[in-house]
Amino acid sequence: MLSLSSSAKSIGACIIFSLSGLFSCLFLVSDWKLALPNLIFYIVLLVNTYFSILTFGPMVHKKNLFQNTVDAVLVLMYLFLSFSIGNYYWFSIWGILLFMAPILKYLNLGLINDFSKLLKKKIFIDSLGLVAFLLTFGGTLLGFGFISMWIWAIVFIMANIYIFSVNPLYNFSAH
Repeated sequence: MLSLSSSAKSIGACIIFSLSGLFSCLFLVSDWKLALPNLIFYIVLLVNTYFSILTFGPMVHKKNLFQNTVDAVLVLMYLFLSFSIGNYYWFSIWGILLFMAPILKYLNLGLINDFSKLLKKKIFIDSLGLVAFLLTFGGTLLGFGFISMWIWAIVFIMANIYIFSVNPLYNFSAH
């Protein structure tokens, strides 16, 4: 059963991250042609984040210092990611860290709760996201930031279609 706190946490996080993304778009983005792949990626990430918090939030023990610390760090990383929309270098750096932190969080959660099939799947998917962001960062460093970001945004959209409809990661019937 979905707890009210998970639902409130999902909605609250997405509102805060949406507002920070909006702030970035209104006041920090100087070139929309360059920012568009980052913005598309960020919007899809927020949709995924909403369902991730709904699904995995109830598994987290409220008094677990490690989990709470990682959650606080994730909030900061989301904010920094939103503020770097349009800057491929920093968007990649924050994206790498943003995909790394949940892997640590879910590995810790698996040690506490045992590794369920769902948790293993989430760790695997986040690991793929981390590798993709590392490749995107490499492309950016080599001078191919624009194309690297577009490729990653398109791949991320396709991956989310897959995990939402073809091989669902999240159980919508429980929400």
